[in-house]
Amino acid sequence: MPLIADTTGINNIGMLGIGAYRPERVVTNDEICEKIDSSDEWIYTRTGIKTRRFARRDEDVMQMSVAAGRKAIANALLSGSDIDAVILATNTHLLLTPAGATAVATELGANGVPAFDVTVGCAGFGYGMALATDMIRGGSAHHVLVIGAEQLSVTMDMTDRGNC
Repeated sequence: MPLIADTTGINNIGMLGIGAYRPERVVTNDEICEKIDSSDEWIYTRTGIKTRRFARRDEDVMQMSVAAGRKAIANALLSGSDIDAVILATNTHLLLTPAGATAVATELGANGVPAFDVTVGCAGFGYGMALATDMIRGGSAHHVLVIGAEQLSVTMDMTDRGNC
C-alpha cells in the first residue's frame, strides 16, 4: 500500500491573534455543593477545578463567540473583511441550522465567507485548528478565525450530582 504525501506548499502557519471572553459570574465549588452531596475538596482533587464561569441568562454562545472573535481579529491587526473563513467549535449552539459560525461571521464583518460549526465536544477546537490549517495549506483561505465557545451551564441540572 503506498503512502501518499506532498511536501510542497505552505508550511509556515501560525496564530496571528488570540482573543478570549469569559462571563462575569464566578461559580465556586462551594456554590455547586449547596444542592448536591459533595465538597470543594472532592471536586478539586478529582478535576483541579476551583471556580468556573457561568453566563448570564441573557448571554448565549453566539455573543461570547463574537466577543472573543472581535478581540482575536483586533489582536491580529486585521479587520472582519480580512477573514476568509470562520469555524466555530461548540456543542452549545443549540440549533442545528443555521450554523452558529454564519451569524458570528456576519456580526464580525466577514461576509460571504465559508462558515461552519464543528460539534465535537472537548476536541472541537483542536479539530477546528486542524481544519483551518488544511484550508490555508490548500489555498482556499489565508486568514481563518477559529473559535471555541461553550455555555454548558444551560445544559446542567444543578441538583444532579452526576450532571453538574
